[in-house]
This record gives sequence, structure tokens and C-alpha cells, in this order.
Amino acid sequence: MSIWESDIDEIRIDDIASAFRMEYVRLHDHLWKQVVGVNSKIFIASRILNFPFDVFIPVDNYFWRLTLDSLIDSCISSVWRITLDQDPQTLTLERLEQNLLANLETRARHKFQERMAWVRSEHDTGSFKEDIERFRHNHLAHLNRKQAMSEQIEQSRYPYKELKLGAAYASEVVRAMSFERAVSPIFMEYDPRIRRGVGQDQRSDIEKLLDDIVLNHWTVQEARGNPDMWKRMRMAVPGGRLKVINEHLRRQGQAEI
Repeated sequence: MSIWESDIDEIRIDDIASAFRMEYVRLHDHLWKQVVGVNSKIFIASRILNFPFDVFIPVDNYFWRLTLDSLIDSCISSVWRITLDQDPQTLTLERLEQNLLANLETRARHKFQERMAWVRSEHDTGSFKEDIERFRHNHLAHLNRKQAMSEQIEQSRYPYKELKLGAAYASEVVRAMSFERAVSPIFMEYDPRIRRGVGQDQRSDIEKLLDDIVLNHWTVQEARGNPDMWKRMRMAVPGGRLKVINEHLRRQGQAEI
């Protein structure tokens, strides 16, 4: 629990100057939706990154590679947009914070400053901002000519660790700005804290899709559909590859092959 969560309701919407209240709600909602989108995309990307496509789709895996590229690029753009954009006319977390400081009554302003100081003490923004800025500049908004000539470009493709740090920071700031408003930083579909009803499938949509890849793999189909033939073919499947297949089957509650 964050240090300020015990006083989550001590700052009320009524503590905001009346002329700014409606604008606050709309701006906060917009930033919150950006954060939800980023965290949900990171959840999906993490499942794709951790899936052994080299075992299940070793060649021509264009769809999932392009999907991952799109998710990461979108997340980088969003994190940059809400945390790093320097255009004074744009909406960022920092600008909404400044607006609130200018429109909160004295007691609430001091309490809000304490919250934000705690957030910054817990999240080192310098640990992600430089890499996010560099990636956005060299790969998304522009193409870096020198990097385009480098054989190392693919190795530095995703600043994934920094992206997660940026998303965690943005999530905490949005929550700190939520006055009398309960906000979740991720779609319920991907929130590990949310459990569906008894007897319902607990997997998310991306997990179901990846599980289907496992079940449709030729080894599983052969073992299920033609077990006698599979006994002979099984010897030709490398042991390490078979181990991975069976691990994923066990996770689904399926019998090994």
C-alpha cells in the first residue's frame, strides 16, 4: 500500500477551485485512459515476449512479431506523451499536477504535495526517461541514420525494462491525483487481482490465444489423433523441445504427450 493511500479521501474534489473542477475530471480521465491502455498493452506484450515461439512457430512468425512491435511502439509513444512531452500546449501528468497545485485550497495543496513527494521518492524518473526519449526520437518520431547503419539496432530495439518503469510511475501519479475517485491502472481483463466466478475460465484473451497455439501444434495433434504413429515419431522430437511443449500442456491442465 502506498504511504498516502490511508488518506486517499482526505483530498476531496470540493477542495479544487470550482472553476477548475470539471476540467480536472476530464483531464484526469484522459490521462487515466492513457495509463490503462499502456498497462494493458504491456500485459499482452509480456505474454508474447515470454512465449517460446521458436518451439511452436519457428519460421514465418510475422504476425506475432508485428503485433509485439505495434504494442511496444504504442506504449513508448503513450509514456512519452504523458510524461515527457515538452510542448506547453499539451496535456501531461506534470501539467495537470501544476494545474492542481494552483487550484487546490491550502490544506489540500500541502497534502497533495506530500503525496507527490512520496511518489517521486519511490520512482526514479531518470531511470526511464532518457531511454524512452531516445527510443522515441530514434525509432518512432524519426529514424536515426547512424543506427540504421548499425548491426546492433535489433539488439537495442525494445527498452522494455524502462517502459515498465515509466508505466509504473505514470500509474502511481494518476492514482495520487485521484481525489475521491477509485481508478484501476489496467483493464479488468488483465488485472491479476480480479478473479472470475467459480467455474469460469480465468485466462485472459491473449493467454487463450497462446494456449491454442500449443494445442494446435503438430506434435499435440499427432499425439491426440494418431497415438500409435506418435509413439514412433516422438523419438525424432528433440528432448528440450518436447520438455517445453509438455510444460505448456501442464499449465493448461492437459495431459503430456
